[in-house]
Amino acid sequence: MHYGLNPYDFTPEYILENHKIKDNNLKELYIFLDPLSKKNYSCYPIISQFYFYISTFSTNIFFNLVCLKIFLLSTIILGIYFLNKILLLLNKSKQIFFWFFLHPLLIIEGIQNVHFESIMLSFLMPFLYYLLKKKWLLASLFLSLAIQIKLIPILLLFFVLRFIGIWNWLKINVFTFAFISIISLFLIQNNNYLNFLSSVFLYFNNFEFNSFIFHWTINYSEWRYGYNRVLTFGPFLARISATHIIILAWYGTDFTFEKMCSRIVVAFSIYYFLSSTVHPWYLLLPLFFSKFTSYTYMQIWSFLVFLSYYSYENQHNDFLLRFLHTIEYFVVFFFFVTEVIFKKKLLKSKIM
Repeated sequence: MHYGLNPYDFTPEYILENHKIKDNNLKELYIFLDPLSKKNYSCYPIISQFYFYISTFSTNIFFNLVCLKIFLLSTIILGIYFLNKILLLLNKSKQIFFWFFLHPLLIIEGIQNVHFESIMLSFLMPFLYYLLKKKWLLASLFLSLAIQIKLIPILLLFFVLRFIGIWNWLKINVFTFAFISIISLFLIQNNNYLNFLSSVFLYFNNFEFNSFIFHWTINYSEWRYGYNRVLTFGPFLARISATHIIILAWYGTDFTFEKMCSRIVVAFSIYYFLSSTVHPWYLLLPLFFSKFTSYTYMQIWSFLVFLSYYSYENQHNDFLLRFLHTIEYFVVFFFFVTEVIFKKKLLKSKIM
């Protein structure tokens, strides 16, 4: 962007091979890119690109990294401020705030390794605050900023419907997509949105990391049919996930803030159970919402997910890798079923 190039117009490979940029630092970084990343367009939304832009005015990579972390921490401070206001509004203990921001997963992945889930969550906190205050325009603004950091918060719109009612929900949708469209004008030009979408779809179709159900489904397809039926089983698992999200978001009664958060936690858990890629930092979003619920399984998963770190350096040892994944997911499934299904049935039987 400092060279006047739109990150959605060119792939890294095209930029370097056609001498669009003559910068030794970028050439050095390019060498360490994954081959798939070299050949594809950026899949980071607009506000993420803005953070990259404002932190790279120097040619010194170390200085740029320091700047990026300063901007990241500044955004987290914004999130802390609004989370404190949410806890006061709900009359909740500030231990929620204390334990979440000191969680190793947030410190290691959200700050040290600069994954933008920490920034996304920091924008979701003012969104939730203004949602509770019924200030729909401001809530929509911060939700749109979170979506323009990572696309995943767009799913939260499903859960807001029953909490605030149909007319207020329609307002938030209109405002949110209006803000998203306005922000997109900064970099989405001509047809380069197709480049962005191609990288997003590539991510869902071509990557697999720390998955469990998806992995064994694909292995079953190879054993049963003699070839990888990812294009059949992938969409099938996606439909199951989407169905659960809609059911949890729209059906049932008693849509208090706590109940909405509970449904969000369960829905995102199912989404990641069925996903092809579950990086450790992805769990930060359901982990945050779980702090407003009685569920503890997300806390357990947020520590067990560190077993997946073995994958980064030792993908050749598939047996040990899958053994660690099996431990992780079986323990999480046990607590998930115990807390979400059995406890709920026990509570209902006591009420009856």
